[in-house]
Amino acid sequence: MATTKRTPFIRNVFTLRLASENSANTFILRFKPMHVILLLALIIGAVWFFAKDFGSDAAAANRRCEALRKSNRELEMHVEKLREEKNRLAGLVEMQNIELAERLREVEDTSSEVRSIIGLPSSAKASAKSKEHKRPALSSRSRLAREYAREDFSGLSDMKSEIEKNGKDIESLKKPAESHMKAVRRRNRLMSIIPCMKPSAGIITSPFGFRVHPVYGYSRFHSGIDIADGCGTPIYAAASGRVTDACYMGGYGNAVVLSHGCGYSTLYGHCSSLCVSPGQTVRKGELIAYMGSTGVSTGPHLHYEVRINGTCVDPSLYFEFSQKRLDNLIAKYGL
Repeated sequence: MATTKRTPFIRNVFTLRLASENSANTFILRFKPMHVILLLALIIGAVWFFAKDFGSDAAAANRRCEALRKSNRELEMHVEKLREEKNRLAGLVEMQNIELAERLREVEDTSSEVRSIIGLPSSAKASAKSKEHKRPALSSRSRLAREYAREDFSGLSDMKSEIEKNGKDIESLKKPAESHMKAVRRRNRLMSIIPCMKPSAGIITSPFGFRVHPVYGYSRFHSGIDIADGCGTPIYAAASGRVTDACYMGGYGNAVVLSHGCGYSTLYGHCSSLCVSPGQTVRKGELIAYMGSTGVSTGPHLHYEVRINGTCVDPSLYFEFSQKRLDNLIAKYGL
């Protein structure tokens, strides 16, 4: 019995016939399954290669975008820092302008005082006098320069003529002026640390000295004065100094103690609230607390004390501080 040998499927040949309607043109395509498999493998490899390449390009693009975003954030932070630095520099420039303006005013005041000491007209009068002169018609450049110099520096010319007239030396005039300015600065510095300012509005209801205590009912020494007004009335520093205490102090209630130097210190008691803290520096007339009735008190008022080297003195005596007492302080402390 004869057997037929089958040809493997992968080796079979398939024929694909393509013909038009009138069978005039016929296209015959013969292929094996191996060809189809190879073609599919080639297509899949190409797709995988291009997909891999596209994915790597996309990942690289994402990395570049992330790097650009990071760089953009750093640039924005840098710009913000530059903007803050610009604002800070603008503030410093404005503060320097204010300081320069204040120094200019101080120089002008000093110039006026020096002129008054040496008996010369003030700069304002000299400038007014210079404005009264009219510029004449000038015929040459040198004459124009001379006229401008004569008009712009008329005050200096007046000063020079007065010095020559009186026969005084400039150095001899500077010494009394400098000593006068030192005395003025010394007086201003002392007046800023002497508690000669009434610290709060209101009337004095209890003076300094012995009195019948309104709560305990027996005679007792009153170490300060009581200034009565409404609750919440502002309390100001009677002199420039440093805050040594700002807390609740028993019978004083909420209280502030300021040290002013030269042995002076002040106490402000029975406050409703405090506006300063220990170690803080305050200026004369600066707000430090509000009037209240804390501690041993019968109503809203300020208990105000002035102490010299720890000893309480009558604060009302300092509300009108005389030049004689100031001279005594200067002599005592060698200021």
